[in-house]
Amino acid sequence: MPGLEVTYDEFVNEVMMSNHSYIMLEGPDDKSFFDILVDAAKGFPEYEDGSLSTVSIDTAERVKSDGPAEGNRQKVEKVSQLVAGASFRTRFVGFVDREFRKFRLGNMIADRLRTQRTLDRLVWSRGHSIENYLFDFQVFRVPLRDSSVNGEIAETALQSLEQNFQEILGVACALAFAGKEMDMLDEVRGTVHFDPIMPPNSLAFWDVEVWKKGIVQHSRLSVQQSDALAASFERWLDVVKASNPSDVKWACDGHTGIRLIWEAYAQYVFCASQSRPGVGPTAGNQRAAITGIPLTLRFNYLARSWANLAAYTDPDTPFVCFDLIGTGG
Repeated sequence: MPGLEVTYDEFVNEVMMSNHSYIMLEGPDDKSFFDILVDAAKGFPEYEDGSLSTVSIDTAERVKSDGPAEGNRQKVEKVSQLVAGASFRTRFVGFVDREFRKFRLGNMIADRLRTQRTLDRLVWSRGHSIENYLFDFQVFRVPLRDSSVNGEIAETALQSLEQNFQEILGVACALAFAGKEMDMLDEVRGTVHFDPIMPPNSLAFWDVEVWKKGIVQHSRLSVQQSDALAASFERWLDVVKASNPSDVKWACDGHTGIRLIWEAYAQYVFCASQSRPGVGPTAGNQRAAITGIPLTLRFNYLARSWANLAAYTDPDTPFVCFDLIGTGG
């Protein structure tokens, strides 16, 4: 945790007394993303004036909670409200996860915003969370290729991933909504594994029966809970298939999406290696090399890839935070 905990008033006073601009985020993953964003932006002509060096990136963990139910998102939102009427307001912006807000759910998923929302000194992420910016095959391509031990196998697996990318994202979205509906989202995230992923040329991507067995093996859920989750998933998958692919991308739970895309690629590497006997290392070892990369490093690799590909002029990216505190442009 960076620094000692402070009260809301103490933090606001700190911003007021400082010569720096502040971007306040929910937690360490968001900070890692913005640290990478700042590093990438330093190479843009718009930031040659060195203004990014006076930006302090803080997280809500520094601020003492006013109550037991107050999470990091609520803290950022409260600070943003406190600063909104101050004379130094232009030196502060808060950035939070949108989560499932402003998505209409019924027979299909509908994004009621279709934009990254700015509310005075507060910015909502364009999609469910900061991870959703990463849901593009080109963002995954280089990190996955560089995580592979055999270039020839990697190219074959990447072709399969690209062909199935939207379906994979749809399954991730349905898994997450099933977990949310059953109040088991954390448990569902923990069951995202390569075992239920079918070979790339199969009629289906996700083997529900294998997943149900995995739920019992990899979580504390019962067989009855596994059956209920599977039924919910299949309902949500029908909803996802009826929905606009863009809305699916932005509504999908970020953690579930990254995990499933990464596991799918690992499985495609395994399948490609199995079809080419004698091409080393073994299929299992090649897959294990990819799945063994820690979640934090996966996120950092993907964030770096996104930052290198993103256009700073796009109003629907976190780059807008720099403009709101008077840097760049």
